[in-house]
Amino acid sequence: MLAFFPFAFSGVCDKEMCTFRDSMSSLESHHARLVGVSVDSTFSLKAFGQTYNLPFPLLSDFNKKVTRLYGVLHDPWVAFGYKGVAKRSVFLIDGRGFLRYRWVTDVPTEEPPYHEVAKAAQKLVA
Repeated sequence: MLAFFPFAFSGVCDKEMCTFRDSMSSLESHHARLVGVSVDSTFSLKAFGQTYNLPFPLLSDFNKKVTRLYGVLHDPWVAFGYKGVAKRSVFLIDGRGFLRYRWVTDVPTEEPPYHEVAKAAQKLVA
């Protein structure tokens, strides 16, 4: 499972990653592994993970290559004056590398449908 998020240490992103953290046992029971991805630096993400005790890897896509490949680059983010951030999005990829679930929003304050994501993860092992 890849969870792209705009910025570490921003209200909604903090809540999202902590919600995933708190539901890790449920995700793991469906054999799902989570990786958070943002365009933040590795230093920011290390501090972010430590601050919130996140038990999953946080990957820096500082050059925005992966974010572009997944089609979730918000560039430019005019409303906030930033030059390229990840759209909040979730992708579930099965063990053979096939995309099985995709959720993307253009609304930075919108959180993923956590129950829907969990159900999609459950379907992968059913």
